[in-house]
Amino acid sequence: RKRGFKVIYLGANVPFENIEQVYKIYEPDSMICSMTTNPPVEKVQELVNQLSDTFKSSSVLCMGAQIIHAQPSLSDNISVMSQPSDLIDLADGMS
Repeated sequence: RKRGFKVIYLGANVPFENIEQVYKIYEPDSMICSMTTNPPVEKVQELVNQLSDTFKSSSVLCMGAQIIHAQPSLSDNISVMSQPSDLIDLADGMS
């Protein structure tokens, strides 16, 4: 918000179906998914695939310990940020 972007914070542990509903209403260019403790590492690839398949027209930026530890295969619309400063650098580059 500070850099002029419209931000909608959905909170923690939001059911995927609710995220899909918000996505259909706002059609965002980008989404951020934080995986700090959920899902378990063995389920990260499944979530990454679901994000990629469901939100094909958006860039999905993922961060958090779970995705970093899991090191999943990524499709073209998914990227991983290893530290918060990566997001700040990205936002600064876009504004």
